[in-house]
Amino acid sequence: MVAHLDTKQKGGTSRIDIQRETTHDPANRSSGVLSLQEQVLSQLEQQFAERIALFLVKYPEYRKVLGLALVHEESNDPRNYSGWRWHDVEIHPTKLIRLVAEGIVIVNFRTRQGAHYLLKDASVVRKVLRVTQPRDGPSAYF
Repeated sequence: MVAHLDTKQKGGTSRIDIQRETTHDPANRSSGVLSLQEQVLSQLEQQFAERIALFLVKYPEYRKVLGLALVHEESNDPRNYSGWRWHDVEIHPTKLIRLVAEGIVIVNFRTRQGAHYLLKDASVVRKVLRVTQPRDGPSAYF
């Protein structure tokens, strides 16, 4: 299912197509109805994805930041990984506050030297970055 998201910008309106992935497992669910828990989780993921998409429409410069954060998180061992820092994603620390305030990024570890950040849900961020690719071509971050 594809949902259309129209946003108003200075130069007019912009349309983003958000593709909702649905899964159907006939072996487990012959009626085709998802369990209540799966429905709630998919609704929460969809709402989070829509929030990220709207954020990227409003602040497109953060697309590179989220892409670099995704690459950094996936390239490290999750067992002993405390997170990425501002210089890993090439953005000033004061601009990271906006991502934390929007709930896209969480502060995982804080020291006197700085803070380590993690994406709240890397799989949703990856899906949003893929679905909302700019028209000029694919991104090299995912």
